[in-house]
Amino acid sequence: MLNPDLINDINIVLSYFENSTSKMESEIYNKYCKLKNKLQADNLQSNVIKGSVRAYLDAFNDWDNPILNTMGSLETKIDIIINGEDSR
Repeated sequence: MLNPDLINDINIVLSYFENSTSKMESEIYNKYCKLKNKLQADNLQSNVIKGSVRAYLDAFNDWDNPILNTMGSLETKIDIIINGEDSR
């Protein structure tokens, strides 16, 4: 069963990047859309958002952006899910 908090966090990231104008932000948005779709289809085999925090920081050098906390947390949670452990 899908964790509602996980989907909520994905929606927060999607909302943040929804109206992006840069190519990098659009790529991040697309990765999180793909993640959400794979989770909902119960077809998650790899961490499609792995490295998205790093990519954002490389492009924008915005270390103080609070969305990075949510993105980093999601990367970790998805790694745990893929490795077959409890999502907590």
